[in-house]
Amino acid sequence: MSDLSYQVMVGSTQADLSSETRMVQECLVAQGVNISGFSFPKHTDNYLWKLNLNCLNSADYLYLIVGHHYGPLSPTGVGYMHRLFASAQATNKPIVSLIYNGQNKPYGNAADKTRLHEFVNQLKMADHYFWHDQSTLLHATETSLELMLDKAPARGWVRPEHVSRHGGQEVNILRRQIALLKREMEQLRQNRLQPLFDQKVTLPYQCKCFYGGTLKTINHHTEWSLDEIFLAIAPIIMDEQSEAKVRSSFFDQVLDQEKPALGRMAPEAHAFVDLKIPQNTFYSIKVLLRSYGLVAVRKGAWKLTPYGEQCTLNRVEVN
Repeated sequence: MSDLSYQVMVGSTQADLSSETRMVQECLVAQGVNISGFSFPKHTDNYLWKLNLNCLNSADYLYLIVGHHYGPLSPTGVGYMHRLFASAQATNKPIVSLIYNGQNKPYGNAADKTRLHEFVNQLKMADHYFWHDQSTLLHATETSLELMLDKAPARGWVRPEHVSRHGGQEVNILRRQIALLKREMEQLRQNRLQPLFDQKVTLPYQCKCFYGGTLKTINHHTEWSLDEIFLAIAPIIMDEQSEAKVRSSFFDQVLDQEKPALGRMAPEAHAFVDLKIPQNTFYSIKVLLRSYGLVAVRKGAWKLTPYGEQCTLNRVEVN
């Protein structure tokens, strides 16, 4: 074995395979593998299932030892071993099935036998080995591990003391190169964004104004650069905010900017309220900000992306 270590989860049923499970585990450990996982007893609870699921998530490979029993059923009616197999498949975890085909172990009842038959048929579609006694089980375990490491090499892990000094220097060099590339990419994105920020956006709007006791509506428009729009919205969404709040705050800021122009248009008015920009215009602004990676919108909530936060800080400093 190399300096790389691998973690293998061993899944089995406790009632009929306790000695076989121990034998497989010892064989794997003897080959330098770290093992994890708990056998499923006859009465398995959800807590043990969650523990085994944690073991599966951190494992490089899954070994399933299958005898002549389907094993305990989960509350859904599916066996825990079967669920373990399905979970490994869903996460593309390499699976090795060690399937008993001897005659010395009794089958369960008819229903158990049917479930087992269907389960084994699924296992046969992936890597599997048959065994009928201790000798063939050990041979299958040793052979399968060697083949699996070649066929589906996992990332594994390595202890820090096994990393050479030269290797550590290479890591530092790579980190510096990555940092340099990130700075270059940031500069390229800033250069690409500058024309975007200079872009002018026409904002048509409706605004209510008071003439004494009379309320009237004014239709007008203004023009903002996308830079101005972004700087108006960005501080609001440093933390996640609903779209309704973003819209309301932005409209209020536009109204504050437009009050002098509105006052010239309607000098007899004494108040201006409730400025609204059409939905399609606001939607276009949202699409622009999202397309350049400045804003993320999830489930109707707005938030600056990390890149958007950096752009905000840069533009605040410039302005």
